[in-house]
Amino acid sequence: MITTEILHDLFARDVHLEGPHLEDVDFVRAEFNGAHLEGVHLNGRNLTRTYLQDAHLEGAQLNGARLAMAHLEGAHLREAHLQHAFAREAHFQRAHLEGAYLQHAHLEYTHFNGAKLMGAHLEYAHFYDLFDLRTNVDFRHANLTDAHLEHADLRGARFERILERTGRNRRIVKRTKLIRAHLNNADLRGADLRGANLTDADLRGADLTDAKFSGAILTGAILTGVINANFNGAKDVNYNNIGPPVITPPVITPPFIFTPPVVVAPPVVVAPPVVVAPGGIAHQVHNEFKVLNIVKFMEIIRANITPVRTEGKLLEKLITYSKTNLPEQTPALKRINDTIKSYSGKNSNDVQDVITFVLSQPALFKKRYTEWFKDECLNAYNSNNNQNTESCVKGQYERVFMSLKGVLGLTCNETPDCPPVYKELLACFTPDYNKLFGDWFATTDQLLDAETNYQDKSVEEKEAFINSKKAMFKTYVVGQIGQRHDINEYLDKNFSQFYAHTFSGGRKRKTKKCKMNKRKTKKRKG
Repeated sequence: MITTEILHDLFARDVHLEGPHLEDVDFVRAEFNGAHLEGVHLNGRNLTRTYLQDAHLEGAQLNGARLAMAHLEGAHLREAHLQHAFAREAHFQRAHLEGAYLQHAHLEYTHFNGAKLMGAHLEYAHFYDLFDLRTNVDFRHANLTDAHLEHADLRGARFERILERTGRNRRIVKRTKLIRAHLNNADLRGADLRGANLTDADLRGADLTDAKFSGAILTGAILTGVINANFNGAKDVNYNNIGPPVITPPVITPPFIFTPPVVVAPPVVVAPPVVVAPGGIAHQVHNEFKVLNIVKFMEIIRANITPVRTEGKLLEKLITYSKTNLPEQTPALKRINDTIKSYSGKNSNDVQDVITFVLSQPALFKKRYTEWFKDECLNAYNSNNNQNTESCVKGQYERVFMSLKGVLGLTCNETPDCPPVYKELLACFTPDYNKLFGDWFATTDQLLDAETNYQDKSVEEKEAFINSKKAMFKTYVVGQIGQRHDINEYLDKNFSQFYAHTFSGGRKRKTKKCKMNKRKTKKRKG
């Protein structure tokens, strides 16, 4: 058996470790450049800052794995499974990701320069840091032919061409390839697509506000319902292929303050409100903790344990568990315990009860939580010059609770029969109601229903329609994430306004025929 002691911080170039038998290996900071790990099973494992350059990971199982700041330059990840992986600031330059599965993965600040992503699945992947609000993912010169990026958050992403000098006064243009890419309903606000090849790409319903297309090739691209598009300088744009606008649900973020959208024709634009939150990675855990329903969360925890508390104690039970099961984590947990004890705003009973709940779960759950929590506290931020990477005192306290969110989500993703208590706890963390609403609205033919049974109806008929839709959406949400404590608040604040502003019937949308006649008239005048 390969043990943690053998592999921790080990340089293992070209080692062969194919297969699923690596359950006791700790990959944190290990060096496996060029290693053969084909088909390896590392779901949920911690590979933070691991070096896997040019490694062979074809078909590897890395669902939910911790790949923050990992080096995978030139790695072979064909058809690898990385769903829900946490790969912030990871390096995938020149990596082979053909046919890889990265749905719902966290890829903020990740580098994909020159990577091959043909046919890769990146639906609903996260590329944009909500609390930092800046450009953070680099796809320059990547090959994304036939890639699936439906509903992906690609705000500020870089796809622009690269000009490379090859000799005196000679340059080669290297384009990002998005040929036949599936970008339906993708969020490309502020993305740089200058010079990208989007031949036959599907951009239906994509938000292109402030996106740059100068020099981009759009031959045969499907542009139905694109939002706020400006194709100045783009090549082969077929404006007749834009078609009628697509209604996109408004983006409403905590604290669920509705900002009425501005409707223009065409296309219909539902402008999302600006997220007001402290900037930077350092504030992310604080902002997420603020919207946790801690009262409901602790009620559920205490309903599923027998509280056993000791005055003045915090993580002692987790430390005792680690001494027997994960001795390499014990020194770090002791440091974290000392740090949290110094936090004046702590609730000792809450911390002890959360740890009691964790330790009442299956072995894999306990192991994942311990490693996740330790890594989140001590390796919260990247540093290239030996600066402190630890979370602040308050942040380490908050991660006692927030680490549960990640482990619960990963467990429910892997387990078809997710325990009901896990779903109840997950529901205490603010869900992405906008995504849920978008999925429900798009997959249940709500647009036609609203145009038929809401638009131009009486006040009483509209009210009855809204009430029926609230009930339908609430049932959908419960089926997806379980009962929510704040679903009624979301419905009351946002549902009526959305339908009223989107289907007000004030301005008629121009048809293709109308637009064609207008162009013909302008031509005759010229």
